[in-house]
Amino acid sequence: MEKSWKEKMEQIRRCGTADVADTLSKRFGMKNYSVDGLSALRPGDKIVGPAYPLSYRKTGRPGEQPLPFYEVVQQCETGGVLVMEGLPDYIYGGDVVCRYVRHCGAAGLITDGNMRDIGSLQTMEDFPVFCKGSSSYISHYAGDVMTAGQPILLHGVRICPGDILFGDEDGIVVIPREILDDVLYQLEDMVRIEDEYTAVFESAKPGEDIIAKLRAVGSQKRVRRE
Repeated sequence: MEKSWKEKMEQIRRCGTADVADTLSKRFGMKNYSVDGLSALRPGDKIVGPAYPLSYRKTGRPGEQPLPFYEVVQQCETGGVLVMEGLPDYIYGGDVVCRYVRHCGAAGLITDGNMRDIGSLQTMEDFPVFCKGSSSYISHYAGDVMTAGQPILLHGVRICPGDILFGDEDGIVVIPREILDDVLYQLEDMVRIEDEYTAVFESAKPGEDIIAKLRAVGSQKRVRRE
């Protein structure tokens, strides 16, 4: 039976980014899927949902026509993740920006720069924010939105609109939307194998040679979906 979209997102949320990374690497041969260097403002937060990318550039570049932030954010699908790049040395906003983005239906926010009003943002338990760090400096007038809903590069990783972003304490991984169902199928198997590894360790006697048991678990591999 086909899973609902909500069930698919919850399956990802129950896992860790390490599980997803192993699946993308070992089962799909992917290499460029991990966005490193960004972390949740509230320890333990997870973020998951389809990406709605915004690309920023510094204000004042001649010949460029910026987009209105508050209007383009309304195009983010309900449950989506607003992901902003282009101004890593500045802040993208704080309490007002995040509360507005949440009001528009987004499930969270990821940015390559800083945020402020951290104390207030940490009280928004239903709206995780992943960013580089914090700053009190008011610099959101230093940049403009130049593209919305178009592919971007975040720390060298390509993110297309609708790709699934999943973040936890280990980092952020990007799942191409077109292979989501195949990834979920293989992810179930990767989690099962991890559980079996854990069972081997927990049942082993001190000093017991368990290499053969670990290899037996690791040799199992689910075939691709038809």
